Amino acid sequence: MLQSRNVTLICEGRAYRLNSDGNTVTVNEIETLMLTQEETDTRVVLYAMYAPQQGFRTVHVKSSDTDVFFILLHHADRLQGLQILFETGIGQTKLCIDVSKLAEEHTPKLCSALLGLHAYIAYFQY
Repeated sequence: MLQSRNVTLICEGRAYRLNSDGNTVTVNEIETLMLTQEETDTRVVLYAMYAPQQGFRTVHVKSSDTDVFFILLHHADRLQGLQILFETGIGQTKLCIDVSKLAEEHTPKLCSALLGLHAYIAYFQY
């Protein structure tokens, strides 16, 4: 339940701003975040960049796609001041990783190298 909260929800390529005054919730579509790009993997970075502009301090991304994790890790240094949480898994195997903290503990060069290594490994798995 939303009580006096503002939340941005992005699902199936559409973005919505949910505002609550504690009694009612209003929903408005965010047209500036509508994209024709098919790959959600890279769109998630645009959404994360949008968050601080709207006053958000945390982005919570849920995905089973490891590509999204490595893309977020690669871009984390450009999103200073924003906590990026990546949740993956289902049921008892859910895992939430603080990507921002992980990126702070390593150099941007290493984070970028991991994205390249992940892409390289994925290429040869197919």
